[in-house]
Parts: sequence; structure tokens; C-alpha cells
Amino acid sequence: MTALHSLLPTFVFICLALVLQVHAAYLGSQNARVKVRDDGLGLTTNAQRFALGLPPLPPRNLGRRGSPIRRDADPPAPSPSSFTGFIAVTSQSGDYYGLLSTERNRGGSQGYTTDDQTIALNIKFTYTPGQTFPFSIRALNTDNFPYLGGTASKTSPNLISGSNSVAYISYIDFSAAGSYISPANSGCVEFMANDLTESSIWLLSNTVINGVPMRELKPQWHNPTWSETPVYLIWDHNKSAFAVSGDPTKVSGSEIVSPVPE
Repeated sequence: MTALHSLLPTFVFICLALVLQVHAAYLGSQNARVKVRDDGLGLTTNAQRFALGLPPLPPRNLGRRGSPIRRDADPPAPSPSSFTGFIAVTSQSGDYYGLLSTERNRGGSQGYTTDDQTIALNIKFTYTPGQTFPFSIRALNTDNFPYLGGTASKTSPNLISGSNSVAYISYIDFSAAGSYISPANSGCVEFMANDLTESSIWLLSNTVINGVPMRELKPQWHNPTWSETPVYLIWDHNKSAFAVSGDPTKVSGSEIVSPVPE
């Protein structure tokens, strides 16, 4: 296992198996061709026929028979996609530090990387292109607690500017977006029974690292008794742990992992 010390990493999703339903957008209606009627005399209008004392042309068929003319349609809504893979830890300049490991630190939260896929954290999540609300990440090869989320102290759960409160990245139970569990079941023992957990804290964004397009995982924390504020994914040197913070300058020994989400 590898402990991160003075590194400045970011979380990047590496996809192993991708189940993606692709819809081709309908790009407008087909140009309907209008066939000019001709009875063999070269008289294509009733005015020409009336001038010669001929009866009018037969009524037009307005397309009620045969294939109907296609009309413009709205593009179909994007469908949810299921992703399975690992979380790679890299620097924003492209240096690779390994895969997020299943191994936990002494406080029970995530703080190590590995090059061994047999002990790397295998994850799965569902995401819809353009989704703006956070989702949960399922941890497939862990014991007891099946989701990767955040564990905070329930006495200071608001991650805001000016506060040294943090939520440690750890194995927890599921909670819906915008909600939390307290008292909680969590692999993190930093706060013992005095804890609060949230699993639906992840956002997915496209980024480019060292010229390579990647998908970056960013946190979003629901403050139980405060308005939503930007948060950072940080590396806590003192705890050897990844965490979410509203103000890394107030967390002793921390470094920013991710920028403020847009």
C-alpha cells in the first residue's frame, strides 16, 4: 500500500466495463418532395385547363395514403448509464499515484493507493449525462458497508468557510441525495458513535490531465443545518486520509486535492 504524503492528487474514474445506451438524435424532418401532376398534355394547373375548356385536375392526395411525412421531433432524453471500474489517484499535472485501495487507515477511512488491482477498490455507479445532482458510489469489494461516502461529526457536520470540520472518505451505508444518516453505520471510527454519514456526494465532470481526457470525481456535501457551499476534496496529512472540507486553510496539515466544483 502507498501512503500519500506531500502529493497533490485528484480522483479520476477509470472505466473497466461500460454499459452505455446511446441514442441518435433525430435531426429534423425529411425534405418532402412534391410531385407535379401532369396528365400528358403538359397542363399542370387548372387555370391552363380552364382556358382550353377542359375539366379541372382530379383532387390531390394529401399524403393520407402511403408513408406519412416525418415531422421534427425533440431529441430523446439521455438514459442512465452504469459504470464499473477503479478510482485512480493522479496529480493535476498527470502524475499517476496508483489506484484507491480497499485498505483503510487506523481511523477506518480511505488513505492509501495501490498498484495491485486485487486490493484496489472496485466501484460501480449510475450516471446520466448532464446530471447535476450527486450520486452514490457502490463499493463492490468491501465488507460490511457497501458505499463510498463521507463520515463527519454530527456535532459539527456543516462543511463551510471558516470551519475546520471535515468528512472523511470512508465505507458507509446508503443515503439519498440531500440527506444523511445519524447515528450512522460507518467503517470510519474517528467520531465513534458521534457520527453522521452521506453517501450521495459525488459529481462526475470531464477534465483533461496532461492532455488526456478523463472523468473526474468531485464531492458535494449537504450541510444539515446550513446552506450549500462549495467544498474541496483534501488530503489530511495528520490522519493519512482523504476528506471533504469547506475550508482547507482551517484544517491543519491538509492539501487541496480538487478545485471548487463549478
